[in-house]
Amino acid sequence: MSIDTVALYKNGIVVPPAINGTNYPIKGTMTSASQGINLTIGLGNTKAGSINTPSMGLGSCPILAIKPPVINDTMQHGNKSITGTINQTKDPAYTYTADITLSAPDGSHAPIVTTGVLVDSSGNFSTNATNAYEYGDTVTAVLNAKAITGTDQYQSTISNTATVKWPIVAPTLTSPTVGNTQITGTAIQTVTTGLYQVAVTVNNQTTIVPLNANGTFALTGVTPLKGGDQVSVVTQGISSRTASKVLITSTSASSTVAFVTPQLTVTQVVEKWSKDGTWIPATSAVTNQQVRFTMKVQLQNNNAIWDNQLLLNWIPSGLTNLTNPQVSKVSSTGVSTVIGIPVVVPQSSSPSGTAYQFQNVLVGNNLVTVNEALILQYTATVAPNAANTALGNSFFVNGTNGGGTAIAQQSTVANLPIGEGTLRLVSVPSQISFGTVSVPTDTKIYNPTSVTNALSVADGRVQKAQWHLYVRETQPLTAGINVLNQVLIYSKAGQDIPLNQSNQEIYTATSTDDNATVIQWPKGEGIRLKIGPNPNIKSGQSYQGKLEWNLSDAPI
Repeated sequence: MSIDTVALYKNGIVVPPAINGTNYPIKGTMTSASQGINLTIGLGNTKAGSINTPSMGLGSCPILAIKPPVINDTMQHGNKSITGTINQTKDPAYTYTADITLSAPDGSHAPIVTTGVLVDSSGNFSTNATNAYEYGDTVTAVLNAKAITGTDQYQSTISNTATVKWPIVAPTLTSPTVGNTQITGTAIQTVTTGLYQVAVTVNNQTTIVPLNANGTFALTGVTPLKGGDQVSVVTQGISSRTASKVLITSTSASSTVAFVTPQLTVTQVVEKWSKDGTWIPATSAVTNQQVRFTMKVQLQNNNAIWDNQLLLNWIPSGLTNLTNPQVSKVSSTGVSTVIGIPVVVPQSSSPSGTAYQFQNVLVGNNLVTVNEALILQYTATVAPNAANTALGNSFFVNGTNGGGTAIAQQSTVANLPIGEGTLRLVSVPSQISFGTVSVPTDTKIYNPTSVTNALSVADGRVQKAQWHLYVRETQPLTAGINVLNQVLIYSKAGQDIPLNQSNQEIYTATSTDDNATVIQWPKGEGIRLKIGPNPNIKSGQSYQGKLEWNLSDAPI
């Protein structure tokens, strides 16, 4: 057998050097001269041997040097033009043509071969495919050179492989916000011959929408977006010859929906237990009275979440018998449900050194709808030592926005003035003076010339009841050894009541409010001096005595 390396070369085949550097092993079944070498093994007449040469050169035979052509790598999806160059100087004794093969690696069509494409004088060649090529299609070529005179012809090895490109443009996503029910954006393409669609993914759920001619897209009817939702979009190029087949996908544009900061209103209501047995708004209270503090936090804006709620209430100093602490969640329709009990914790900044604290950790207790609210409430009794002070109830609110970002702390303070919650003598006369009187020759009654301090009574009790005021003489008017017994009288309604060691009721009333009742003495009433001739009355002497005032909620 013989191998014509020149003939092979002219047909674009070059025999490489022996792989072992020494010879070319051969193996086959010899059948007949007309059939050549049958490479089928196993027919019983298999022969093996070698061609003992390290290479098969072309020798000194005159040949045309021919290189593989170069396909211009400029093809874009949807076009037809195929161009290239022969990558060498033409020999004027030869005519050059190119055989071009257009292939679809996905198998959507068989390779299409265009033969005999003429090479121009500049060494370039071009042709148009019958149908537009698509992204991923490949083009190769071989160069043919045929002698103008004679029968010599040559064919190159295969050219480079050029692949059809598709410079697809990634979309721009309009930033989605909480509450949106559509997702929009643009994806304006530079390749106008393609078919496009946009894949919109919301929380791993993908929907395909068309890309409009003006480069816009929109996905409508989306479930209202919430904070933390993940949205991404990609542009996809679609095959025009294989229905719905995606050929190329752009890089994605994505966004995380930002959480809305919850807008909260924080209010506080203070009530007191009335004499009628009901809670009424309190602008003040008295000692021993029951009071109730109600703090409310209400969500004001749509599409917001308030979670990890922390309610902290500084307990005022001056309260006792703290009872019924609870936290309730109020629905947007006003339905209230108790969700927990606040705990008492140390709090150095609190007037009492303690505070009520409630920390929510349950998703079901988050506020997510406008007008939902949390209410912290507790009841207490005003301590006796809180009289004439103001109870300051401070309430603080913290939490996060649903996405873990802390919201700004809000607070409110209610100051409740506290009065005496007892029946009491506000003031009594500290001195009653009758001035200078003459030694009497007959009985006379004298009115005071001056009274220091008024006689007044206040009833701060929640349940008002009749009270009684008494006076008695604990020391008669005395000057040294001279004693004037029962010369002080209390005049009222035309009656003169001598004062002695026994309590004499001088006034009774039922207060209608907490204000003091001032007992005034019209002329001819009240404490007066009634004296007549008496050996114990000495001229030039100053007589002094003492009175005791007693207030009681029942007759003595």
